[in-house]
Amino acid sequence: MKTKGYASMKPIVTLTLNPSIDGAAEADTIRPTHKIRTSNERYYPGGGGINVARVVAELGGATCATMPPAARPGRSSMR
Repeated sequence: MKTKGYASMKPIVTLTLNPSIDGAAEADTIRPTHKIRTSNERYYPGGGGINVARVVAELGGATCATMPPAARPGRSSMR
């Protein structure tokens, strides 16, 4: 991969030993002591190495994120 003014870069491999599932949502209003109604809920695999690999890929770099196999709960969410 060629980057601006730099020699070609080697792929970056990350290892995330404790992956997580990150969630995000939108809310029209947030008021103390009231329920928050959300929409457009989204879930992403997360954790240090996974997040680094995501940013490297968005910047055009070659990357591979690795993590241990998930236990039964959440297994399909991480695929």
